[in-house]
Amino acid sequence: MTSPNPIKRGDTVTILNEFQDPGDDTFQWQAVSDEDGGRIDIMPIGTNLSIPPICTVKAAWLVRVNLPIDSQNMNNAGAIFSCPGQNI
Repeated sequence: MTSPNPIKRGDTVTILNEFQDPGDDTFQWQAVSDEDGGRIDIMPIGTNLSIPPICTVKAAWLVRVNLPIDSQNMNNAGAIFSCPGQNI
């Protein structure tokens, strides 16, 4: 199920407090895919990692914080790492 105003690739989002793991609030997050079936792939921005981790989360866990940003950070989206505390 996709929300009425779905999150799109490039949107900057924040994880709602009740779904954050320790340290999640220290990152800015960016959608690396469009919302699909109520889920979406996100990654932290500015980690300086050569391959930033990508987490698949429920779209209901997120809030869009602004309009899509430049997708310059999207070029490194490659490997998928498991994210702690996620049982989707």
